[in-house]
Amino acid sequence: MSQPVTQKEARSYPLTEINPVDRELFAPVDPLKQANKRGFVVSMGILVLFFGSLGGNLYQFYLLQVQPVRVLSINDTGQAESFSLRLTRFTLHQTETQFALKNAITAWAEGFDSRLRNPVNGEIATRAFPRSLLFMSGELADAYKQREAVTHEVSQFMSSADPEYRAVVTNVVFRNLEKKPYEADLYYDKLYYSQPLTVSARQSYLRTIHFTVNPADDELNKLRQRSGADLETLLKVNPLVLAVTHVGDEQAFSAGPSAR
Repeated sequence: MSQPVTQKEARSYPLTEINPVDRELFAPVDPLKQANKRGFVVSMGILVLFFGSLGGNLYQFYLLQVQPVRVLSINDTGQAESFSLRLTRFTLHQTETQFALKNAITAWAEGFDSRLRNPVNGEIATRAFPRSLLFMSGELADAYKQREAVTHEVSQFMSSADPEYRAVVTNVVFRNLEKKPYEADLYYDKLYYSQPLTVSARQSYLRTIHFTVNPADDELNKLRQRSGADLETLLKVNPLVLAVTHVGDEQAFSAGPSAR
């Protein structure tokens, strides 16, 4: 006797909600959406680096204004004196400022007028001359760079047998500090070397220069961009942003004035 046919019992299953995380992980990838996310992350990274760099530069300029510049000078008795010079409310009519300015002019003149090959006698010409351009205005520095590119004066000196000489500034006398361009007379001696550390001749010279000086942030930034030097180097080399705008011809005389 055959068994009765029974209809298969129908069962129902409850619908389950898909977890949002699973939906994000296992859903089809939208290439455009993925590219937009990557572009957003890269853009945010660039912005973070930009504002971080900008903040660092602003902080350095802030330190320049609030922290003093240490100025070393040699007084009339030959003793070293140290001054703390703040660049806020800058004025040339201060003893400390004029000492710092004399130091900057001295550093420029001794590098600009010296021609040395042997480092025993001092900084060699291929380092001293380019360094002196950091104390010039952009126009004057470019003019001397172009002249050196044509004449090769410094490079030819380094390979020649011409006598070496080192410029030693003995005095800086300001002629005008009332209006730009300022003026100063430089008295210096050229010491000629017959061999290392042996001075065979000495000749005294006088040269008049015109210059400006402006340690403001924008001028320091211009000098930094033009020279390619970092801010810390410039604060050590030329913190007042001395810019020689005119170099007069040197005039020889028999004896220099008393030292500073």
